[in-house]
Amino acid sequence: MVVTEAVSSPQPPPRRRHKSSRRSARAASAGLAYSLHHPKAGRVLFGFMVLATIAFVAVQWHYFSQRVAAYGDLWIGMSPEEAQYFDGRPSSVSSLSTDGPGYLWHFTEPNPMVVRFADGQAVELACSTAAQPSADCPTALGLKVGDGELAVYSRLGNPTASALANGRKILGYDDIGYRFVLERAEIRGIAVRAPGRSAGTSFLRFLRWLLP
Repeated sequence: MVVTEAVSSPQPPPRRRHKSSRRSARAASAGLAYSLHHPKAGRVLFGFMVLATIAFVAVQWHYFSQRVAAYGDLWIGMSPEEAQYFDGRPSSVSSLSTDGPGYLWHFTEPNPMVVRFADGQAVELACSTAAQPSADCPTALGLKVGDGELAVYSRLGNPTASALANGRKILGYDDIGYRFVLERAEIRGIAVRAPGRSAGTSFLRFLRWLLP
């Protein structure tokens, strides 16, 4: 009788577990936990967050300081030549007799802007849609013509002065040089002058603008 032995097929070698990858993952987790709970690492992380916050606020303050004295393509202190370079020739020029020295440049394109010059420099920039309801005005500090009165308060806080007459309300923010003309609780005109001298008040206004 012939006895045959069953020959088993060769089995593949058992897979080796990647112990090194698991160990590295555990080490990374342990390192992260250590950095978060260790007092020194926590102080370093806190210091980094403080520096990042200061840098962010500084950049935003620089932007705010630059934009607070500008309106559209124009800015306070620019010369007539610079205004003509950016917005072209004015559609008309008028002199002032009762509202202080200087003269006015009136633009119709691209916006119905009025620029008041005195001593060869722009001292006031204004835009209003009263004469041209279909016209548009540039945005100022995130506010534009057509925004509601509550948007002004939410963005800039309480004004330094307020007046109501002839169906219009004027909200003045003298510390940053802004004035808003409202009708039916909506912005109809914006005017920009040189900011006030109170740097502390301006910074508080900036914080309100940064975190409305």
